[in-house]
Amino acid sequence: MHLRLTIPLLAVFLALPLEALAQPSLLQDNAAKPRLPKIHSKAECLAVGGKWGWNGIPRGYEPDDKEGFCILATQDAGKPCSSSRECQGMCEATQDSATTKKGVCTSSNFTAGCRSWVEGGIPSPVLCAD
Repeated sequence: MHLRLTIPLLAVFLALPLEALAQPSLLQDNAAKPRLPKIHSKAECLAVGGKWGWNGIPRGYEPDDKEGFCILATQDAGKPCSSSRECQGMCEATQDSATTKKGVCTSSNFTAGCRSWVEGGIPSPVLCAD
């Protein structure tokens, strides 16, 4: 049982870039970064100024509390970043990300669509998510 857990964890550790090992801050979340609240219902979402909807392609009806998703604005939208750990939402690649190794923090927690993310200073291929 321990071997099953050890091998995947070892594989993740070995996959870390050496830069991350040299800079402990890359391995830790930024504690000063305010987190978005955990929302469990449409009423909670609307109470904090969010928009209740689908996380992806809209369907022909309003989502209920089990199906819906609270779309919240982030406070750090547009801030340069090299990893989503630095953002309330995600670190999205820009046209310059391949050379600058930087993206920008998203304006909300809505991540559906076709986008490229920056993690560890490396932009991903464009990924499409519904």
